[in-house]
Amino acid sequence: NINGNDGPYADTLILAQRVKTSAIPSALFSVEDTLFVGMADHGGLQIYNIDSQDGTGQEISEFAEGFSIKEIYWDSSSRLLLLSCGFQGVVILKLDDNMNKIRNWIINTNYAYASRYYKSHIIVATRNGLEIIKINDQ
Repeated sequence: NINGNDGPYADTLILAQRVKTSAIPSALFSVEDTLFVGMADHGGLQIYNIDSQDGTGQEISEFAEGFSIKEIYWDSSSRLLLLSCGFQGVVILKLDDNMNKIRNWIINTNYAYASRYYKSHIIVATRNGLEIIKINDQ
């Protein structure tokens, strides 16, 4: 309870803000002032600017509605956002500098726990081990 006045950390933990999401958040990833929030129950992904001037966290974009996000990975050099979605596979989004979608793919894999981008390959951690998929993004 961060609002309590008792305990050793009562004066150091302060609730800074709450952000209302469209579904239950199940995965988080942040880089600089951008926060990626993956939703359970087919809620997709919401992207927030957490350094907005009013201090409330401004929603920038929303993607992958209908997908339940288990894990999020952002590769800034390739501008690829990988969303591991369990039985739904992996959703890959190529984003521009303003977090607008340029291109997207859906890869059907075994149950996708996590995914990473490495040298034009998508590596997916699944129930049956690793699956490595080569992508041609020209």
